[in-house]
Amino acid sequence: MRRVFVLAFAFVISFFSQSSHAQTVDDFQMELEAYVATHTQEEVAAHALTLIVQLTSEAEQSSFTLNSVLLSDGVLLSDGVLLSDGVLLSDNVITELTGALLTEAYRLRNQRRACRLTYKADLFTSAAVASGILASCNEITSLSGFLACAAGALDTHAAQITEAQQRSIACY
Repeated sequence: MRRVFVLAFAFVISFFSQSSHAQTVDDFQMELEAYVATHTQEEVAAHALTLIVQLTSEAEQSSFTLNSVLLSDGVLLSDGVLLSDGVLLSDNVITELTGALLTEAYRLRNQRRACRLTYKADLFTSAAVASGILASCNEITSLSGFLACAAGALDTHAAQITEAQQRSIACY
């Protein structure tokens, strides 16, 4: 009964989180099937967990672009503000941005930082959920059932990453 619940849960999560992410559940299933040809089920489970970590790490390190413009926080330096595109706003330029404009610039910087922190929290939450699903998949004794469940966990995580990226871009 527990196996049926795990498979059903993975399927439902996967079904409702479909989006235009790069890899599909079939892609993950094929990758895991190729891996299981030369490895044990336990090794496949470890490999799937490694893939979850890899997907999370790649997404965490990714930068966002909107209409080919890099979205970033910028860096405050002692001689000005270094923007993500390498432009340094000098003290003279910053002095011109007094009052409301400077206040708005700091507000936007803080908003972007909050967006990025929310994005990272979404990534780690998704990784934890996918890892939990994968742990439940280990209870399945049928190899084909295990592979389908593990592929579903990976697909769910990939879909959640895409959704987190879209929310983060909208936040900017």
